[in-house]
Amino acid sequence: MALNIDNPLKEDQMAETIKKSIATILARASASFKDDLTPTAKYGIIQQYIPSLRRQTTANLQHTLFLLSRKETSSVNEFQIQLVEEALKARKKINKRLPMERNYAEAPIFSVTNRSARALVKLQNKNGEIVESRKGYRKIEYYGKNDLTTMDFKVFAGLQKLWDVKGHNKKFSLKFAELCEVLDLALEGGNYKLVGDSIFKLSTTSIVMEDYNDPLLKKSITTRVHNLIQSAEINRDLNSADIVFNDYLQSGLELGNRIDLDALIFNDLGSLTTKLLYPLLSSLLTETKTLDLDKIIQSLNIQNKERKAVLKQLRESFDDLKNKDLIEEYTFIKVNRSYKMVEVIPTKELINALDQGITLSKES
Repeated sequence: MALNIDNPLKEDQMAETIKKSIATILARASASFKDDLTPTAKYGIIQQYIPSLRRQTTANLQHTLFLLSRKETSSVNEFQIQLVEEALKARKKINKRLPMERNYAEAPIFSVTNRSARALVKLQNKNGEIVESRKGYRKIEYYGKNDLTTMDFKVFAGLQKLWDVKGHNKKFSLKFAELCEVLDLALEGGNYKLVGDSIFKLSTTSIVMEDYNDPLLKKSITTRVHNLIQSAEINRDLNSADIVFNDYLQSGLELGNRIDLDALIFNDLGSLTTKLLYPLLSSLLTETKTLDLDKIIQSLNIQNKERKAVLKQLRESFDDLKNKDLIEEYTFIKVNRSYKMVEVIPTKELINALDQGITLSKES
């Protein structure tokens, strides 16, 4: 049956199969629908609810469309189907590219694994700060109160997008609403808190990168210790922040040493592992290439799992990238009796993410 707005139990029943946030939007939109609406009025209702509905993932919208198509036909049901179809079309039209400086895309800064408080205590110094040597496709010393997550990566990329939009200035101001808009997040208080918390974490986490590819000197150097964001003055009351980028990030972006990620693809990727694998491969691959599996695992900070489970996790992520048409094919390669390498054939979509910068990734 189609959703009956007069009966609140129907929305609860719908939420059991359709994601609750989508069911709520459909319920609100359908409450304004009447059989005798003019085409113009109907179009107006659809346009009113598309912005919030299109921020749902493509997979969830497609699942909703499938479930609605199986329900008994009615005018309300047909209206809901049209609304979801228009939201899917709107997602396809959006072209939101998120830049990421390549040194930071390849460094093991952000983590797939959410480590327990007990595990983090072992790494903390007397000031309660995590101090850790990390390696992968780059080597860093990491100093911070917490692990940085895929959400923090996304906000870091969003800040670089606003840097791009606001004139490439090292210092710039932003509203949380602006940041949510470029990240394709709903403009609401919960998301404002998320991005504010993430900005704080980025501005209080420091690294030393041992093999930073300097786009100006055109050679590899060891950086000074520096915050990922040099400083951030956050105003929670106004939901705004004043941002200052560090010199290395500013220089790399100015000289075009960056990749450009598709924000909608990033949001649609199914797992945390895939979300961080996408930018890593975008920076490393300019053609078919064989990559070191151990370096990939280390770069993504996948921890506390047996190797067999980690390889399964990686296969699922490569499958996800293949399903999203970001890679043509991949093959895990054994060295002796263990899988050590992976050959990856990128699609044009993935290769086009690489904005030809000054430096190329170091493969050591």
